[in-house]
Amino acid sequence: MKPFNAITAKNKMNHDTEDLTKIRLLFVCMGNICRSPTAHGIFRTLVAQAQLQALFEIDSAGTHSDIWHKGDLADARSVETAHRFDCDISDLHSRQLVVEDFISFDYLIAMDDKNIQDMKTIAPSLAHMDKVTKLLDYAPEIAYDDVPDPYFDNGFDRVYLMIDTACRNLLKTLKKKHFNEI
Repeated sequence: MKPFNAITAKNKMNHDTEDLTKIRLLFVCMGNICRSPTAHGIFRTLVAQAQLQALFEIDSAGTHSDIWHKGDLADARSVETAHRFDCDISDLHSRQLVVEDFISFDYLIAMDDKNIQDMKTIAPSLAHMDKVTKLLDYAPEIAYDDVPDPYFDNGFDRVYLMIDTACRNLLKTLKKKHFNEI
């Protein structure tokens, strides 16, 4: 993959975007039906609002999607919650995290420590784990280390708001790093 060049990217954003090297983000949780599709949808919405779609590729996956939710749509409760916040995730389908994701994505963003442990068993090498961070690392104002899984406790609104805060900060971080924006 070619290294990312912010000046080239800005020029291409206004001209030809076909050969643009995009910043590639993958959000990861366990089943890829609640937390990671929510992050995927929120980040996609924020990127669209900033008119930066040509500069990002966004996806989500699960560490255990093939076991429980292979190909399933996002959980209806996640879809409903996102919709209430003007975010559409109804098109997202669960998929399994695979070895190739560690090679092709620039950032792999996990929802919790268990996801990171599971990702280590899928990564082609420990060196590829350098691309992995936790989403709430981008939200120090939130008093949690992990995004809780709302699947069983029905905390979808709380989780949505946590993910939204972290995604807003993540986008600011990436804009500053890749585009020298403050």
